[in-house]
Amino acid sequence: DKLLIGTGSETIVPPIQGLDQIPHHYLWTLDDAIGMKKAAEKAKTAVVIGGGFIGMLAAEALRKLKIKLTIVEMAPILLPQLLDEGAGKLFLQAVRDEGVTVKTDSLVAAVAQKNGGIEVTLKGGDAFSVDMAVVATGVRPNVRCLQNSAVAINKGVLVNEYLQTNQPDIYAAGDVAETKDFLSDGRSIYAIWPTAIDQGRAAGANMAGKQAVGRHDTNPA
Repeated sequence: DKLLIGTGSETIVPPIQGLDQIPHHYLWTLDDAIGMKKAAEKAKTAVVIGGGFIGMLAAEALRKLKIKLTIVEMAPILLPQLLDEGAGKLFLQAVRDEGVTVKTDSLVAAVAQKNGGIEVTLKGGDAFSVDMAVVATGVRPNVRCLQNSAVAINKGVLVNEYLQTNQPDIYAAGDVAETKDFLSDGRSIYAIWPTAIDQGRAAGANMAGKQAVGRHDTNPA
């Protein structure tokens, strides 16, 4: 009688020239992590494309393996979706103090195999070489199966505070759910594990006849 949409999200593949021609890694699934670890065992240098939450997790893991890192981020700070300008600048400096090269306000235009490694060319022409590349440019909700359906979608599945869609017996939770932001009148998608857990619990309770509000803030306790 009730349906829960929990199709999660998938990594965004950025429009970088030559990306499909070089070995590169994402950090989203267990297989991704295993593949990245194997590549890291042979690498001395690496680029992390994207300085958001997943990008910084990947960067920290590689840093602990003593790999020389370069992070490329299009925003002026790291973790731009989580930190304000002041905190972002402090965090950026802390990362640089650890010996990591960070190129902010930058975009990767092209990548190519060269001399046994990977040449990374930035928009503007600057280039450098690394042994491995990690792509962490964000994720998007898996809503393809809902195209042209009766369930209302925007970037994700639109839900109310009870994780209920525009169809009373259909709910959505986790990375696929687009909820009202608790700080504004806008809507947001919080693709983080604690939020997914809490939304799943709330949606399940509501499907069973309770009335539970799903927490969808950016800093769940």
